[in-house]
Amino acid sequence: MEKPCAGRRADGLSPRNLETAVPIANAIIGLPEKDWEYPIIPIENAAKSILETTRFRRDAQCLIARTRSTNCFFRFQVAILNGEKEQPICHKIEDKGVAGDINNAAIYWVPRHYEKRPVNQLIPLAAHLVVSSAALNSAMISGLEIVVCSDSGIRRLSSESLDQLTSASSKFDRSILRSLSRMEKQFTYAPDVIG
Repeated sequence: MEKPCAGRRADGLSPRNLETAVPIANAIIGLPEKDWEYPIIPIENAAKSILETTRFRRDAQCLIARTRSTNCFFRFQVAILNGEKEQPICHKIEDKGVAGDINNAAIYWVPRHYEKRPVNQLIPLAAHLVVSSAALNSAMISGLEIVVCSDSGIRRLSSESLDQLTSASSKFDRSILRSLSRMEKQFTYAPDVIG
């Protein structure tokens, strides 16, 4: 089973706050192989050691994918747990996950259109999510990078494919707007009941 990861990094980790996420990502990448049999606690402990010493903001999030376990991946985040701030939390994910600007309205595309399909059919959806997110938050989101994690390794999509996906996403947005504009017609209204 393959999983697409769309975002700004190609190492299987999608950060929210780079100052904190990069050291956490490096600690997770450096975990010994034995820790990956049951990785949730080791991931949380690796992150906790970084959080205890960091001077930076601590609102990190990461999606973690490995070629040796492509039937699932993990979502790591720093969150409030039992009333305590800045706690490392890791969850196993078996279908879809998003990290980063999770309050961005473009996240709508995932619950609305995601279904389990071959990875090549999911790549356009992942690309559209990122391109749409950038349109809504260009200060924090720009560009597009997609990697596919499978048993054969982590493969990065070419610049040509990324350009095609970006162009297709923009055309899709314009098509939706044109379709909604064509719906203009003479509407009828219910009788006034106010006043």
